[in-house]
Amino acid sequence: MKPATPADVARLLGDVLFLSPACADPAGAARWEDCAAEAMDRALRGDMAGALARVVSTLPGMVLPPARPTTELLPRVSTGFGPAGIPIVALPDPAAWGTPEGAARVADAVAEALGSGPAVVDLRRAPGAARGFAGQWPGVLGAARPAERFRVHTGWKSEGRPDTGAFGSAWLVRDPVGGLPAARVAFLVDPGDALPPAALAWRAAGRATWVVSGGGDPVAPTGSTLGHGAFRVVAGEFAPPGPGLRCGAGEDPVAVAARWVRGDAPPPPPLAFPEVPAGVPRPTHRDPRVSALRALLMVARFHPYRADALDAFLETSVPRIWNPSDRVRIAALRAVLARTGDGHARVRVPDPSDPLAGVPPAVRLRMVAGAPTIARLLHPSVRAYGAQVGDRVERIDEVPVAVRVAALRPLLPAGTPGAADLYAANRLLVGSPGRDARVVLRTPGEAPRMVLLPRDPAVFAAGDPAERDGPAAGWLRPGIGYIDLDRIGPGDLPAVLSALRGAKEWVVDLRGRAREAGWLLAAHLAPPGGVDAARFVRTVVGATAALDGGGAMRIVPARVEPAAWRFGGKTTVWVDERTQSQSELAALLLRACGARLAGSRTAGALGDVTEVEVAPGVVAAFSGQRIEGAQGETVHGVGLVPSGSAPRFGSVRPLR
Repeated sequence: MKPATPADVARLLGDVLFLSPACADPAGAARWEDCAAEAMDRALRGDMAGALARVVSTLPGMVLPPARPTTELLPRVSTGFGPAGIPIVALPDPAAWGTPEGAARVADAVAEALGSGPAVVDLRRAPGAARGFAGQWPGVLGAARPAERFRVHTGWKSEGRPDTGAFGSAWLVRDPVGGLPAARVAFLVDPGDALPPAALAWRAAGRATWVVSGGGDPVAPTGSTLGHGAFRVVAGEFAPPGPGLRCGAGEDPVAVAARWVRGDAPPPPPLAFPEVPAGVPRPTHRDPRVSALRALLMVARFHPYRADALDAFLETSVPRIWNPSDRVRIAALRAVLARTGDGHARVRVPDPSDPLAGVPPAVRLRMVAGAPTIARLLHPSVRAYGAQVGDRVERIDEVPVAVRVAALRPLLPAGTPGAADLYAANRLLVGSPGRDARVVLRTPGEAPRMVLLPRDPAVFAAGDPAERDGPAAGWLRPGIGYIDLDRIGPGDLPAVLSALRGAKEWVVDLRGRAREAGWLLAAHLAPPGGVDAARFVRTVVGATAALDGGGAMRIVPARVEPAAWRFGGKTTVWVDERTQSQSELAALLLRACGARLAGSRTAGALGDVTEVEVAPGVVAAFSGQRIEGAQGETVHGVGLVPSGSAPRFGSVRPLR
């Protein structure tokens, strides 16, 4: 076995954070943060044994240490009879149950006692006996187990934006298993000791209770565990046993138990799980390194495209994430996201000096023949400052464009070369609000000139401006209707389609962001009976998949049902590198319903975005789910490839 590394400690902490029922509670999550701070400090100093020991000692009930060799001696089992001839089985040394021979001997003795009617099982420890073994050997009292619950996360519920993608966390409860005893059973236990799972299962059916000698209550047994090297993460949880029967002053516990098994007392109330949300509580940010590690583990575990590669990258990224410098930690997280090729992946920082913070001037750049070129003026005032469509950008704030582009590319993951160019062009002129951009422009055939372009946040106050001016819908020529989904939302679409219903062809412009109207439009192209147009694949993180041998993904078909009327003409969908996210999904749906894609390759970045808190005001975003073609075709990092070139309709303004 290879020696443990700091990344192994981080993975163990991640399993505890996502799987342990105790970490769903804010108090448990706070304990996890304290443990992570101390354990990672030790691990990165080279004290791996101390780090792992700290995890076990700080998180009792969440992580179990390596199992110790059990005694080879058979357990002592004494049988006898109590009041009214009630059989009593005493098991004073449960530490010896760990061997197969010991477990078989105890099981035989208990089965014999229970076969003749009501019985008492004495689990009180002999002097000096170890505590807690009753809860760790469920097979001793048969296969009966009570209901057990687990945390299951279907994608990561966003921490910094309105919920998207139906991501969330929930409790998954396994039904109880195993048979019931023929009659009532009472267990004698010491305060604070764990009960066997069978005791809880029988109690839930009204067939068992427990009698505690002295003050205090027993505790629930250890739930199902998942191996993590030599350690085990407790991933399952049984309902707390609560109080059983109390012994009054001077009462004999055996007599109290015997009265109950004879039916002289009512059954105890049913067991209930505490009502706690199953998700991971928000970070406290007491230690910024812990918050950054938490974000790193979430990206590595929940990213639906490159999880294996990201997990391997923990070996080099964990030491950088644990750096005391905010800038180094953010750079480390950006380096991880850069490996995803995910056009949604970003780390947003409120620092105005950050290269991705701030606002651009009111111009839109595109890469033309490798050179950033002004493609659109977003406000009429820009022309007065000396900028015009077609100008090439050569320098920005005294920095050559090539240098600035090279600095931006590692910060902007992209799935395709066209998307990489687009993202760099969109961020080239970004800077502090209110500070003019000093830009050297060159009009083809003319000398370069320097202009000052204001960075005015008011231009973007209502959101990202549309890609085009002119009519958002209408007739390109007789019989050919035009629909720009960058500017037409679900509320406007019915009237637009009604006006263009008699067309021979629709040209649907998806070069930009679709405003949630793609599904509605696809319904008017769908064949009778509908069509499976895509698949949503969400990462599932939970112990039940591993315990049951199931998969770690949830696949949800995206089906387009036909609308009341179907368009009978041809549909051409215009796409390019600006077609991503909602637009790319709309193109996928329309293509599945018979439309033809034309233009150039799409961005290859689709899937609802989720966000994770890294630090106060700092958020990491990434695609929270994978979207594929209906047959599982890959789109992420590849894009949709059109079957034809861009439509040509002369100099019609809406299509520029």
